[in-house]
Amino acid sequence: MGLFQKLFGDGSPKTSKDETSEYLFIYSKCAKCGELFRNRIDKLYDVQVSYEDGGQSYRAHKELVGGRCRKIVVIDLEFDQQKHLVAKEIQNGQFLTREEYETAHNANAAPGKSA
Repeated sequence: MGLFQKLFGDGSPKTSKDETSEYLFIYSKCAKCGELFRNRIDKLYDVQVSYEDGGQSYRAHKELVGGRCRKIVVIDLEFDQQKHLVAKEIQNGQFLTREEYETAHNANAAPGKSA
């Protein structure tokens, strides 16, 4: 592999990961108005240590309020000792996959679409 390929890649499109050792992306939408949310959870700053269930694990809690309505979407995440996501719960909304989020986001951003 040449120097420029090492520095700049081989020109193939890069796919973003939804979870790394440092962060996690969560996609969701409001159950009331359908507003979309894309949240980055920083595993160093957004998670807290939990000693419930007899061992060390991590948790994160997020409350989301969009611009369309004032319904609070509550997200609770649980991580294992290595900070890998093991469970998630949502109130007043629903989780989306990245593909579902991108499809809905692109449909909302289509020309001629009024908000």
